[in-house]
Amino acid sequence: MKKLFLFTPLVVCALLFCTSELPCARAQTPASEIIAFSQLDTPPVIKKEPKLRYRKKGVTGEVVLKFVVTKKGAVEGIVVSSFNDPDFIDAAYAAYEDAAFTPGKLNEEPVATRMEAKLVFPAK
Repeated sequence: MKKLFLFTPLVVCALLFCTSELPCARAQTPASEIIAFSQLDTPPVIKKEPKLRYRKKGVTGEVVLKFVVTKKGAVEGIVVSSFNDPDFIDAAYAAYEDAAFTPGKLNEEPVATRMEAKLVFPAK
């Protein structure tokens, strides 16, 4: 009985921690508000090409990212779709996490849309 009594507060603390809401770094665009790229009148345009800051001797890296460009032009929901060497993944993510776009438009209004980018890191 004593062991159960001592164990119970730990379980309660763990449950409280696991079920509490943690703040998100960025709000996510609801899926219902994301417009397919093929439906856009004007596609998103990157404002400044991201810098690819990683090189590996003798290896050309390729990483394909999928993400959402919000109606304000920010990037969110970055997912790695494919890669040829895992050493390039962090650099690819870092290159796009703070990227800025002119958002895509549908009927003259800015909208959120899914995009894909293939990043090629030249060999060192």
